[in-house]
Amino acid sequence: MPTHAAMMGRGVVIAAMAAAAACTGEHARGDDGLEPLYTRLDWLLEHQDSITAAKQARVTAIAATLAGGTLTADERYRVNTRLYDEYLAFRFDSAFHYATLNVDLASAMGDYGRLCESRIRLAHVEEVAGLFGKATQTLNAIDERRLDGQLLADYYNERGKLYAFMLEFAHGTTYELEYLDSAQFYREKTVELAHEGA
Repeated sequence: MPTHAAMMGRGVVIAAMAAAAACTGEHARGDDGLEPLYTRLDWLLEHQDSITAAKQARVTAIAATLAGGTLTADERYRVNTRLYDEYLAFRFDSAFHYATLNVDLASAMGDYGRLCESRIRLAHVEEVAGLFGKATQTLNAIDERRLDGQLLADYYNERGKLYAFMLEFAHGTTYELEYLDSAQFYREKTVELAHEGA
């Protein structure tokens, strides 16, 4: 079974390869403006072991604060959120784990705002993993009428992302227009809220 460090190292390589692949078409047409990007990707690949080690050390230090069992529910929630943020780019299963822990913690604390915040984070991991039905259920568990400010904007933004992810897989199907309309609807709602808050 691969270690955390090995999986995180793979994450660095995959991210670098994805960025390079996205740019290959432009580079093939002779766009020399991409040379700095390729130089940066080469550097990242060359230093992936030290980057991964630093990331793992940071995660280990954060996780160590949970070991004593003396933290309050509020403190555990904050630590779980930090671990979610750290793992999101490297290990979706760990990000999923900490988002789920926070859903349970926020529910036990009776903190509806944090419960929604955690469900939004959990839905994001489910979307990226292609679990669109699960992500929909997670977001449907949120009563948007009880949200306001940044939390409502985050909710609309995540709904828009969900439909954008679904749209990618629905190209050429009867669902394509529905998902496109929904993605645009939630994008517009997010923008409206941003203007209201400005």
